[in-house]
Amino acid sequence: MADQRGFELPRSAVRYFAVRETELVGWRMMLLGGGEQELRQALAEAAIAPAEIREVMTVLMRDPPSGLQELLGPDIWSGAGHDWVFDASIGRWRAPDEPLAPLPGKPKSVDGLSFDLEVPHIGWLPVTIAAGAQTVSFSASTVFDPFPSLTSWLDAVAAGRAPRLLIDTEGVVVSFHIFEPQGATVRFVVTNDAEADDTIDLDIRIERTTLVRAIYTRLVAFWESPELAAAWRSEWRYDDEPDEDPTSATNRPYSVRSERLDRLLADPR
Repeated sequence: MADQRGFELPRSAVRYFAVRETELVGWRMMLLGGGEQELRQALAEAAIAPAEIREVMTVLMRDPPSGLQELLGPDIWSGAGHDWVFDASIGRWRAPDEPLAPLPGKPKSVDGLSFDLEVPHIGWLPVTIAAGAQTVSFSASTVFDPFPSLTSWLDAVAAGRAPRLLIDTEGVVVSFHIFEPQGATVRFVVTNDAEADDTIDLDIRIERTTLVRAIYTRLVAFWESPELAAAWRSEWRYDDEPDEDPTSATNRPYSVRSERLDRLLADPR
């Protein structure tokens, strides 16, 4: 980015490191202008003994921190930027493969769920999830296209894991959580971070395979529909420039299918 005189402002590389301490739940998120060796030295000076260190990402900053800085809550680079989430209940961060602490409240048990997608308009695609008396609606953005990640999330749910999915709607992050597996069922929670504390939009207990089947079958049916194909370039990709290649990803929807899920959901057992 240039200043008012047209000169490019210098930027410095800053690394985000997640640091886990022995016998403590969660991770500390540290920012530093150096590498892991410099991080370990700075941690020793701060009397922090790391049990594990993970490098999360590197960003360029015009005003980098001087020395070691701890990130005590979400910032512009957190959440959907790298799938690490700040867990306010413990005051620390959770890795992408770790669930958050269970949320308060008791989920409503349901037998089924509907997952509805509408034809996109100028880069926004409406999504509605309904189960029992609960309904949540939001619009997915083509800028942060969540649908490839949705298939991966469903794969993980079907595999028996408790993953989360973060959907950046350009200002508000909508999150899908899996908590508290009990037998064949899971607690499925949808939240948004529009307020200081996450708001629970949907909180249900549902059979794991029923959840996966309901979302995946509707996703595939819509993604392979002529309605989406007709709107893909102009309304979802929001691209007016011509592309002569009929197989181009800008001209037709990519696949959202999963071989694992196709096999699983085809099994009548």
